[in-house]
Amino acid sequence: MRQYPKSWLRLLTQCARVKTVLNTNPLASISVECIYEEYDLNSSITRDQYNALVQPLCTQTLETIKAVLAQASCQPQDLAAVEIVGSGLRVTALQQTISSFLGVSLSTTMNAEEAVVKGCALNAAMLSPKFKVKEYGVTDIQVNGITLSWHTLDDPSDTKERFVANLLHYLH
Repeated sequence: MRQYPKSWLRLLTQCARVKTVLNTNPLASISVECIYEEYDLNSSITRDQYNALVQPLCTQTLETIKAVLAQASCQPQDLAAVEIVGSGLRVTALQQTISSFLGVSLSTTMNAEEAVVKGCALNAAMLSPKFKVKEYGVTDIQVNGITLSWHTLDDPSDTKERFVANLLHYLH
């Protein structure tokens, strides 16, 4: 299907709709007319089938959370609140896995832009002498290394590259 961009887009749109439906209903139908030449796609999926499909994602996410907590020298009980952001994290099975591991209920009140804005506002308030904010530490961890590359506009062959190791930045 990826060879046919219009068909692929229609399929992805239906999959996003089905994912949303399965978060609240036990069954969802998939229907895409003329998905390929004159063929139609008509099928359905249950929440249990969907949860079985996302189980590897749940396991991978849990391993990532464990690694991040270890790097931050934190335990799940050290967390006061957890806000999850992103459409992939709206999957009920994934939320249940994360919530049961961390032992807290998850908040889903913000979208990605709001999460960044709130983090910036809290950081600015902590740095400002004019605001009084409850003291807490912010640990910003970049799990994967970053490589920066750039070149001169006039000379593309003049490329420079710099590897920035795993970033650990603590604010207290």
